[in-house]
Amino acid sequence: NINIENSDSDDISIEISGGNISSNSPLNIFFNLNNPVAISAIQFDIVYPEGFIINLNSIEKFERIDDYNIITQEIEESRYRFIIYNPYCI
Repeated sequence: NINIENSDSDDISIEISGGNISSNSPLNIFFNLNNPVAISAIQFDIVYPEGFIINLNSIEKFERIDDYNIITQEIEESRYRFIIYNPYCI
């Protein structure tokens, strides 16, 4: 669970869930953004243990963020950067 505080003292958090994983078996991971205030963009990095990868073509978004774009890339071995933004709010 990642907690973020904005300048207006509203707590925003990202919950990451999915379960346990072992080699050669896929795992679905879910991100849940709890935001009491509207946001136009968020960026975060996730680091996985060596040998694990994210299939960047398998990322799906839910209706809540239909208007948002998601950019994800491996920025170094086992470190992935996620940028989620609303192009209409920038």
